[in-house]
Amino acid sequence: MTVFSKRVAADVDNGYHREDTDVFDATLINNIFFGELSTAVGAFMNGFARFTNVTIPKNSTINSAKMVLTASAADSADTVNVRIYMNDSDDAIAPTTKEGFNALVLTTAFTNWYFTTNWVTDTEYDSGDFTNAVQEVVNRLGWASGNAMSVVWHDVTSNDDAERLAYAYTGDNAKCPELVIDYTEPSGQGFTCIF
Repeated sequence: MTVFSKRVAADVDNGYHREDTDVFDATLINNIFFGELSTAVGAFMNGFARFTNVTIPKNSTINSAKMVLTASAADSADTVNVRIYMNDSDDAIAPTTKEGFNALVLTTAFTNWYFTTNWVTDTEYDSGDFTNAVQEVVNRLGWASGNAMSVVWHDVTSNDDAERLAYAYTGDNAKCPELVIDYTEPSGQGFTCIF
């Protein structure tokens, strides 16, 4: 087994879409959001984090997959309900508009991440495990080691005022989202048969 880990590497590679106002932002943001923004009822926040140069060989077995997030604010509210997907793409491209974000093709597999954990500023938190969604991506016909992957989350009706904030790349590039995947390379990877 091998562990791959990588943080978001550019300000355009993480962002959010606010449902009530249709605002989309993926540049020079300090925070990415989970849950419902406390300033307005119905302000459910969806988002993405794109990771470049993911060096996992095609058809590897994914043993575990998560995002590690660092809280950028102290929040303790009701339940945050998030559904985590991967962008079902050979080589994910960061969206630049709300239309582009909403058009992202998502994996069939997803993980429901429902939590009530109180977040403490500058403390790390693991997302729910989304192994099956990553497996879909590395099994794609066009997937190749070194391509980009995007984690995409959609709110599924978090409680009113239930929000959590994590550092985005611009907020702190040493604390921005980190993708951590434990995988096993396919049998025979790296061997050449000579006849």
